[in-house]
Amino acid sequence: MPIWAYFYCCVFLLSCAFGLFDKNRLRRSYQPAGEILYCLCGVLIFLIGFSVVQFEFSTTLSTLCFVYTFTWSYHAHRHYLNYENFKSDIHKSAIAEHEKLLRKISEINEKAIEEGVDPSDLENIDQTYDFDQTEKEAKYFYIGTIVVITLILIPYLYVYLRAIGLIGS
Repeated sequence: MPIWAYFYCCVFLLSCAFGLFDKNRLRRSYQPAGEILYCLCGVLIFLIGFSVVQFEFSTTLSTLCFVYTFTWSYHAHRHYLNYENFKSDIHKSAIAEHEKLLRKISEINEKAIEEGVDPSDLENIDQTYDFDQTEKEAKYFYIGTIVVITLILIPYLYVYLRAIGLIGS
């Protein structure tokens, strides 16, 4: 197996670990078994694709593993791939950062008043939340996420096609 294939197998392992230990996701009773099976299926496709292991029905087994990994990936990460939820998460973090900035500004103004400096002399900072800018950033970040996911899936698709014999050995 080439080095990049080992890298992708490590990505499956890290993905499994993230899925098992992510505190923000709802824990269902089937999640640990599903994550572990997802990881095993992903690694098995690489092992079959690069002829490290041989089975009588390698094509069928590879196809089942491939379908399972795609189905599980969508099921486990559907919250992250929903644009409205994605955008909502971006807005929540932007609002939290904006509120932190406002607190810092008020602290600076309080210190300036204590030191006898007129706070109006300080640099004016826009204290309104820029909804449109955050919308634009969320849109571009979402498109970037989809592009990165697609780029990550291309080698996986290559190995699957190799495992079923559509691409040379």
